[in-house]
Amino acid sequence: MAAKRKKTPAECVAAIVTASMAVRSMTARQLADLVGVHYQTVYNDLKDPNKMTMYRMWLYFTALDVPIDKGLEAFADSFARSLVVQ
Repeated sequence: MAAKRKKTPAECVAAIVTASMAVRSMTARQLADLVGVHYQTVYNDLKDPNKMTMYRMWLYFTALDVPIDKGLEAFADSFARSLVVQ
């Protein structure tokens, strides 16, 4: 049995964007119109998320009202704790 490949952070982001779009019954074209990019850009970002820019990631999160700040706070706290020498 082959080992399951771990998702990249970008692939996780694309999954969040895709799920948020589904919850809101939003198409890629609608998201593109909302954030002011060409619809092909959204399709490409979701097809190959490892090429998605951070700028567009934040645009998508903001447009979809994804509460990412709580996740970032938890990450920053965890990271800071890992730096503390015990």
